[in-house]
Order: sequence, then structure tokens, then C-alpha cells
Amino acid sequence: MNTLLEEFFDLSERLFMTLREGRIPKDELIDSVVKAIDGLAKEFYDDKSLPKELVAVMLDMSTALYSSADGHSEPARSDLYKKFDIVTDKMRDLC
Repeated sequence: MNTLLEEFFDLSERLFMTLREGRIPKDELIDSVVKAIDGLAKEFYDDKSLPKELVAVMLDMSTALYSSADGHSEPARSDLYKKFDIVTDKMRDLC
């Protein structure tokens, strides 16, 4: 498997676990996910399609991010939405 994909999947798992535990992800983790997506964007720039596993994880992540934010009160919720918007915008750019 592509090492960039492996890195993204590992970071995604860490992010999912953080969200499942009801914790707010640290900025470093969000930044690492964004950097991994940027790396994938360069890797798959000319490809006509993305690996199915990657698309599935991105869809799951988008849902998990916003669902988890809904469980927090303001101002934490708004801060999470801003962070998560960055991640989902990067995922949209990749697709």
C-alpha cells in the first residue's frame, strides 16, 4: 500500500478515536491530517480516480467531524467547525 495512504489512514484512526472518546482533537492532529491530505493531493493529482478506501474514509471522517462538534457547547463548537471546515475543504479539493 502507498505510504501516504497508510499515513492518512493512521492519522484518521487517531482522529476517529479522539472523536469517539468525546475529546476535542489537538491542533497538531488536525494539522497532521491536513498535511497528509495535501500529500495525497500531490500524489493523486493526475489520477482520474481515487482509491475506494480513501474515499470511504474521507466520507466517514466528514460525518464524524461535524457530528462530534454538535456535542460541544459554544464557543468550542464554533472553533471545531472552523477546524473541521479546513479538513473537509482539503478533502473536497482532493476529490
